Amino acid sequence: MWPFSRNEPRAWERIPPTFRNSTTLENPATSLANPADWLLDAMGAGSSWAGPSISETSAMRNTAVFRSVALKSGVIASLPLQVFKRGPGGRELAESHRLYPLLHGEPNDLMSAFIWKEFIVANLMLAGNHYSVIEYDNATRVVSLLPVAPQQTTVERVNGRNRYTFRFKDGQEILDQEDVVHVPGIGFDGVKGISPIQWAGRQPVGTAMALEEFVGRMHANSARPSGVFNVPKGITKEGLARLRAEFDSLYSGLRNSGKTVFADAESTWTPMQLTMADAQTLESRRFQVADIARLFGVPPHMIGETDKTSSWGTGVEQQTIGFQVYNLEPELSRIEGELNRKLFVAPYYCEFNREALSAMDAKTQSELYASAVINAGMTPNEIRKKRNLPSVGPEGDKLYVQGAVVPLDLAGTVQQGAAAPKPAEAGGKQGEQQP
Repeated sequence: MWPFSRNEPRAWERIPPTFRNSTTLENPATSLANPADWLLDAMGAGSSWAGPSISETSAMRNTAVFRSVALKSGVIASLPLQVFKRGPGGRELAESHRLYPLLHGEPNDLMSAFIWKEFIVANLMLAGNHYSVIEYDNATRVVSLLPVAPQQTTVERVNGRNRYTFRFKDGQEILDQEDVVHVPGIGFDGVKGISPIQWAGRQPVGTAMALEEFVGRMHANSARPSGVFNVPKGITKEGLARLRAEFDSLYSGLRNSGKTVFADAESTWTPMQLTMADAQTLESRRFQVADIARLFGVPPHMIGETDKTSSWGTGVEQQTIGFQVYNLEPELSRIEGELNRKLFVAPYYCEFNREALSAMDAKTQSELYASAVINAGMTPNEIRKKRNLPSVGPEGDKLYVQGAVVPLDLAGTVQQGAAAPKPAEAGGKQGEQQP
């Protein structure tokens, strides 16, 4: 019944807080060399259950993460980002637009367009956000797009608008949303995206790095496994406890894996032979590669994991097409939407040239172009332009149809003129045949 009563927990039922003063920076016992988990979380480098601390930067030390990020960012960066103008007859390439050189060639004085686009996708995959500051000239025209690392940026919504704070070595700068190109990934509040590494990738990446370190240390120390430690007779409980504590500190844990054991007098160490196959370490490492590929939406065969996938055939081809449709397309649309919203006014807009994703062999490409020409799909000059070849003149700008391969506007007249006989000729032949 209203009002609902609330019973206060009794003293012995209260849950003690997990944030203790003993782990604060004010406590001299807190070591910055081995900080507490809350401090790592605040710095964006929380520890995983397997042990290693994972951040957007340290995650790139894993080969599966590095290859996934390099693959996806490199593919998108290789797509030309072009500017178009909509018109009554369709769209046309607007190479004379002021922003075309920035998006297609050089967005700022420090990098090329490829590096800038690659940086955008890498930020989205690791940190979940990308920020580029829009720089203007005295006439308020866009002259540069300067990227800023997500770790240096804070965004908050104030009075219905996003406000960005950029921290640099010589201070900080606060900008309004109109002055920043912000491409957010998936998020919770519509203001900024979440970090895929911190939210979903910390455990799989941490496990993969722990397995890699374990295998490396096993091989570095002749792959000596654990065993049985026999202590001398008559040892006291205090002595056994001290011996166990010393043994754990010297030989237990991932960092001490495979170290040689030095036993006291009358103590023996008997190793237990455990092969790598028994521990299924190799299978675990393969699973972690597939798990990291799933995190980034990359087919495992694209980052070198082909254990259970054929490297040939239609299966891999369909996976590649699915990667383009279900993974690359959302990222391309995300980037295009923010750039068009901040930089362009109708009828102008920018768009990635997705035809660059269609990689074909020479035979398939020739058949496609031949079919396009003889069916009035493309002009010869349009095809030659795609192949970086010079124009063949005005005749190359006409559309052709199959048959006599004549211009489309003359197809009917030429055909009829060649087939229909002249009236005089027809009458003469009929007269000759009459008796």
